[in-house]
Amino acid sequence: MFSLNYRASFRPRSVLSINCRLTSLVLGLWAVIIISSPAFAQSVTGNISGSVTDPNGAVVAGASVTLVHDQTKDKRDQVTNDSGRFNFASVQPGVYTLRIGHAGFETLLRTKIVLSANEGLALGELALKTGQVSETVTVQSEGQIVEKESSDLTARLTSDQISLISTKGRDITSLLRLIPGTSNNDDIEAVGEGFGTDLPNFSGQRGRSAVATIDGLFAGEPSGSNKVSMTINQDAVAEVKVLRNNYAAEYGNNGGAIINIVSRGGGKDYRGSVYYFVRNESLNANNFFNNKAGLVRPLYRHKIPGFNIGGPLPLPRFGEGGPSLMRNRAFFFFSFEKPHTITPTDPVTVTVPTALERQGNFSLSKNSSGATPSVIDPLTGLQFPGNIIPAAGSPGCGVTRSCINPSMQNLLNYFPLPNSSTAAIPGRYINQQSVDVPKRSPVIRIDLKPTNKDSIYWKAQWWTSDNQGLGTSGWPNGSGGVDRWGISSHYLYKDNGWSANWVRIISSRVVNEFNFGMRHDSEGFVPSTGVAEGLTRSALKFTAPQLFPENNKLNLVPTVTGWSSATSNPANINWLDRWGETGNDYVKPSFADNVSVTHGNHSLKFGAYFERLQNSEAPGGGKWSGGLDFGNSSTTVNNGFTISTPTALGTGNTSFAYANALLGNFASYTESKARNFTNSELDLFQWYAQDEWKINRKLTLNYGMRWSAHTPFFQRDGQGSIFDPARFDPAKAPLLYVAYCKGQPNGIPAFGTSCSTANQAAVDPRVIANGAVPTASQLKSRFLVRTVIEGTGDPLNGIVVPTDPAAFKGFRHTKPVDWEPRVGLAWDIFGKGKTVLRLMGGVYHNQRIGGGTGGAGASSLGANPENLHHQQWQHREHCEPRSSRSSGELSSNAESTRSPFQNTNDL
Repeated sequence: MFSLNYRASFRPRSVLSINCRLTSLVLGLWAVIIISSPAFAQSVTGNISGSVTDPNGAVVAGASVTLVHDQTKDKRDQVTNDSGRFNFASVQPGVYTLRIGHAGFETLLRTKIVLSANEGLALGELALKTGQVSETVTVQSEGQIVEKESSDLTARLTSDQISLISTKGRDITSLLRLIPGTSNNDDIEAVGEGFGTDLPNFSGQRGRSAVATIDGLFAGEPSGSNKVSMTINQDAVAEVKVLRNNYAAEYGNNGGAIINIVSRGGGKDYRGSVYYFVRNESLNANNFFNNKAGLVRPLYRHKIPGFNIGGPLPLPRFGEGGPSLMRNRAFFFFSFEKPHTITPTDPVTVTVPTALERQGNFSLSKNSSGATPSVIDPLTGLQFPGNIIPAAGSPGCGVTRSCINPSMQNLLNYFPLPNSSTAAIPGRYINQQSVDVPKRSPVIRIDLKPTNKDSIYWKAQWWTSDNQGLGTSGWPNGSGGVDRWGISSHYLYKDNGWSANWVRIISSRVVNEFNFGMRHDSEGFVPSTGVAEGLTRSALKFTAPQLFPENNKLNLVPTVTGWSSATSNPANINWLDRWGETGNDYVKPSFADNVSVTHGNHSLKFGAYFERLQNSEAPGGGKWSGGLDFGNSSTTVNNGFTISTPTALGTGNTSFAYANALLGNFASYTESKARNFTNSELDLFQWYAQDEWKINRKLTLNYGMRWSAHTPFFQRDGQGSIFDPARFDPAKAPLLYVAYCKGQPNGIPAFGTSCSTANQAAVDPRVIANGAVPTASQLKSRFLVRTVIEGTGDPLNGIVVPTDPAAFKGFRHTKPVDWEPRVGLAWDIFGKGKTVLRLMGGVYHNQRIGGGTGGAGASSLGANPENLHHQQWQHREHCEPRSSRSSGELSSNAESTRSPFQNTNDL
């Protein structure tokens, strides 16, 4: 690695002031909260408290206490109360200096006080020495301070750890492994990975229970995975604070660990750095398996250039002495990183059609058993002479013999030719490519101090990751790489968000903190240049019809994912169902308010939190261009005969998948009627009240209550449907055709025998209900067995839609309010601040219980697919369509659900 750093230092200067009444401010803020429909951001501020005593240990009331931020020189003042206590609430994380003075005592200066995010830092008893105020005693904080009053179970990554410890991918989540009690199986290859990096498991909890925030703004995936998808570059991070599994009532959102990532800010001096990290395949040897397969050393290149700069932001000042610039009221920090990674995928070995097979010559082919297949002509039931299918246009095509279908021949020609043939696997193809991922991560933060009572910051960040290559995020991943052999695509992930924080000192005892923010991320599934164009029907001269062409916006050929009988890992023509679409997630504009009140030995805090998550994307599973299966499927029905056998006349089956494809004979074809999109939302509102009560010098009691009300994910546009078994009426159930063997009593062959293909048929069960023998006109094609009889039953039997007044929102019933009590204590056993017994217990709930949107994306009935079985595009009159109206794309949810809860206790 190579790193170049440059630092420059300058000095700033001073300011102005305003005032506001407590009543009007608090009422105004709560009015904004009530009338808004946004998403609250959580706070990252902490508090610094302590007690002032004289040399004999008696408390000193009325002592002046000043807290100064070392980086910005922001200053706050208090006077100790009758108990000698002080408490600075809603303090931004950073390094501070504390000055304490009182008549008759020397001034005490405590330096290098480090406050982390969400920390209640208790400095304990600070003893003053008798003397003159003009005399100063300086004490520097060193090492880890024992938490004397907080009951929270926390951990922290410091700025030194972040800047000095090297990580492979330079992703901040890699350093979370340093925290005790974590487990992580993910090796983070590069910052941000595909669309975020997985969080470790904390203290044995589920990974999905954890919540990550950046400057208080939700940074995870809205659907509830355990990822940090709002990526920020490591050089823009000041610290990371983790509330592990027990924390006070002011913290919530989900039931697991809370990871608070805090961005860097500017200070009184101009400081900056420039850096460049590099990894390259020229530094690596080719591995054994690549050498054995004859593959060259793949590209492996990671370049991470970046820079950052921060310092005072000069503001104009007008007044006495003429205009000038103020350098101590505004500060900025800007960071920019542009990683570019090229990482090899694993080699893929698949089977593709050989040049001879594409011409109809299967004399050298091998099937899944390793033998040369006997390719049967479906029209004659005999093997093709020489195992060679006649070319299109040959005499007798479609009448006395089967011939090559030009459309399907063009489809097979899309595959590359074999590049590693063997006698046993003549179609073997080996490929290895690298995924090319250019990224960018700008971050900007502005800190303002407009008055001595107001502190404001605004931070914005952007993240772009364009994954280009094979097997990008979300791409189908069949066994052995059959879907990831050569169709390249982009996975374009973008995430941007901004947050703001305003701390107002209403009085020396009351502080109000207001948060605002929003976020938007998108994932685009974009075909690589020329790839989709090469798969279009026009490019491949694919003329077979499509049932619902209006859904095929890219005009692509059908996917082909069924090659049973072909040898050794046959490659598919397949792509992501969401190809060509963009999905969006939103955390809507966010507001939050927290009020801290110090009263005697009580530190009270009240606040509320609202979160609105929205998701809009195409659901997976749709076959909008159609889906083909050319395999040798064999379906057994309930009277002992099968719909398909390898050599049966009329089935179109040649006994070899590539030959089936070349003729245009498919085992099944599926196509979706519509392309539905999710438009889901989850609303979460939480509020709390808590108290930290300093009972005496040794014992502190922490107690509070958090309340939570939330919706499940639901469709905002009223789309979707679900099956409710309680509403299903058996009397209205559609009837299905049943199997019938002609010439047998009741249509059932004798025990131990099967029904010949010529005698297999389908029949309406009402026709044979009383043992009647069906007429020839009442017998239908055997391919209709188990399909719905038109005109029977109610197709909406048991189906519930969102507009139904009795339907629960999101098809789930949730509790109105979850109660989450929290209680803990901290006991300084010997009163020296070195040995503290801390206990904590509480109830926590998980509102997001797993990936996805909790079933809220249940499909509309219009998306149910049409299914055709055992047909030939050239001779469709040979079979009847088998069109299913199943509820295969509907889902069933439990109507009554409770948020999973965790009851945790720590000692």
